[in-house]
Amino acid sequence: VTVAGGNGRGSNNNQLAIPYGIYLDSKKNMYISDRYNWRIVKWPINSNSGVTILGENKIGSSLNQLNYPSGIFIDSTNKLWIADMENNRILSFNSFNLAKPCT
Repeated sequence: VTVAGGNGRGSNNNQLAIPYGIYLDSKKNMYISDRYNWRIVKWPINSNSGVTILGENKIGSSLNQLNYPSGIFIDSTNKLWIADMENNRILSFNSFNLAKPCT
């Protein structure tokens, strides 16, 4: 059973391009590192599409851009951790305020 994507490779809300990492939260929402779209997508359970929560569908190194995101994890304090492979960095964001990184 396809639970995310499956609509061809692309950058629309119902598509993925080389999904690499996945994390399932306690509500069964999926967080997907969508490598070739340079974004993190939150895909709610039983949904036909996802929502981009980080990344701009282009490569970059600012805090709102990614360069081949790979691993993704949400810890017990609801911080979102991302391995941003080609930027050679690990990012940490408050999952309720992704516009601002954790300090």
